[in-house]
Parts: sequence; structure tokens; C-alpha cells
Amino acid sequence: MATTSALTSDVQMTSWGWRIPFIAGLPLLLLCLWLRSRIEDTPEFEEAAASSALAKSPVRELLSSQPLQVLQVFGLGIAQNATGYMVLTYVGIHLVREGGFGQTSVTWTAAGVIVFVACLMPIAGLLVDRFGSRTMLTIGLLWAAIFAYPAMSLMTGHGLAVAGLAFAFFAVCTPLIQVSTAPVFPELFDSRVRLTGVALGFNLATVVAGGTAAYIATWLIDRTGDPLSPAYFLIGASLIGGLTLVTIRGGLYKSSDYAQVDGPRPEMAPAR
Repeated sequence: MATTSALTSDVQMTSWGWRIPFIAGLPLLLLCLWLRSRIEDTPEFEEAAASSALAKSPVRELLSSQPLQVLQVFGLGIAQNATGYMVLTYVGIHLVREGGFGQTSVTWTAAGVIVFVACLMPIAGLLVDRFGSRTMLTIGLLWAAIFAYPAMSLMTGHGLAVAGLAFAFFAVCTPLIQVSTAPVFPELFDSRVRLTGVALGFNLATVVAGGTAAYIATWLIDRTGDPLSPAYFLIGASLIGGLTLVTIRGGLYKSSDYAQVDGPRPEMAPAR
């Protein structure tokens, strides 16, 4: 995107240039499809499939047996999507619209922050393995709630370098939240309805707080006249995630739970 923005005029970028990054991403799509086709199912799923123990009506069984877990995925998904999509989509818009910075320089800054976040993902995974999902998720939610407002206040009127550093600092919450929730979601459900439960709860959260994040942020600014008002959206989403986390009393991932000398990896008990 940054390269395309640098090589095209504003009119060209608006007319057709924005399509180029999507076309350039097709090889990555093919790679992801290839990798996905080689991921093995869990032993629990394979055993259930072999014994014909899979749910015949998974949505009906899910909503009748584990509706609380769907709501828990939805609540945590609100926090994950709000913070993730704000970092991936809205902050760049904010730097151009409210900060007055050039589109090309902002695009390069956003690309650098996204690479930074990607590099933090494996580090966040090691921290989750060491300290557990609950601890690292709590830190990520607190990070988002505490630093959203001061970070956004530094994104205007202080130069692009300061804005970029504030952007990167706030973005640390993204890998902490995303990596921490990834093992939590499937552990909440029985294997019979696991895929349906995660898909339903998380995709509903994506619709509510993910794809709408940039729209909600710009709407808040237009309605309030306060360029920092998107921070309140992030604080609210983090609060929803935190309150949801309190309701999960068990089933949170920690690598030591799977440390066994003999025998297969156990299936985590769902939270009740």
C-alpha cells in the first residue's frame, strides 16, 4: 500500500491504485490456503468423527448446552476485534484526517507498526506459554484501556515521529490480546460443537466491533467534535473483555497444563 501510494497520485490512488495491494496479496492467499489444507484436526475431533459422535445439529446443540460460552467468546472477541482493527485500519486514517500527515508517510508508518506487531506475536506466544492466558490477556486489556487515550493524544500536534512511536506503543496490546485469546476460545467448548461455538461467537463480535471499528471511531469524532473520542471506544471494548474474563473460571490455557511425560495431550475442561 505504501509503495502504491508513493507511485500514484491522489486521483489515481482513489480511482484504481487501491486495488493493486489486493491483487499483490493473491500469492499470500494461495500460500495460506496451502498451509491451511495441511493442518491436522485435533485427536478429539478425529475420535469423534470416527465414532460418528459429531453433533447432527451443532447450532441447536450449542445454544442449548453452552450458550454462556458463546457469550464469553463474543465478549472477548469484542475486545480483540476493537483493538486489532483500530491498529490495522483506523489509526492510519486518524493520522491523516486528524493529524494532518501525508498519506504516503502515514502508510509507511502504519506498515512499520504492523511489522512490529507481527514480530511481537511469537514473543507474546512465549509469554502466554510461560504465564498463562489469563495473566497475559489481563495485561493486554489493561494496556489497551490505560494507554488508548494518552497514545491518541500524542498522535496529533507532535510530529509524525512522536505519533508513530505512540502508535507502536499502543499497538503492543494487539499481540497480547490476540495471542492470549487464541487458545482460550476452543477450550471453552466441547469437541462436538467447538468449531460452531468459536465461529458463532467470534464472527458476531467481528461484525459488531471489528469491521465497524473505523466507522465507529469517525462517527464518535463527528458527533462529539473530540478527536480523542475513539479512545473511549477502545476503553469500553477493553472493559467488556475484562468483565467477560472474570466470568471464565477455568479452562484457560497454560503450557504447564499439557506438560506430561507419557500419554496424549488432554482436552481442557470447558469453563462452567
